[in-house]
Amino acid sequence: MSTFQIPARALKAIGYLAPRKEVREYLRGIHLDRSEDGHLVLVATTGVVAGALKLHAVPEFERYTVSITAVDAALKIARTGAIEVTPERVGVVGYNPVPGVFPAWRSIVPAVTTDEPAN
Repeated sequence: MSTFQIPARALKAIGYLAPRKEVREYLRGIHLDRSEDGHLVLVATTGVVAGALKLHAVPEFERYTVSITAVDAALKIARTGAIEVTPERVGVVGYNPVPGVFPAWRSIVPAVTTDEPAN
């Protein structure tokens, strides 16, 4: 099973991009993916704006999307520290799998960023 300890502040930060009221259910969550260099990546998008947050190194796992409702509830219980995230629960909050296929985020989020200002 894919179980991760994710900092509450990371879930809160990327959670700002996950819509709470969206017809497309697959957008109402935080997608857990693995970068090409083996790090856990949290991804969220409104369908217009997207963001990705790269965390610690992890072994290969089956990607999944965590319900933003469950993340919000878990953050009310555990505001700091690390929260255990699995395909079935966030902390002590259970959730149903988010239906649908998460958008292909790698094509719009740059793999490498610099401190240079954008043109």
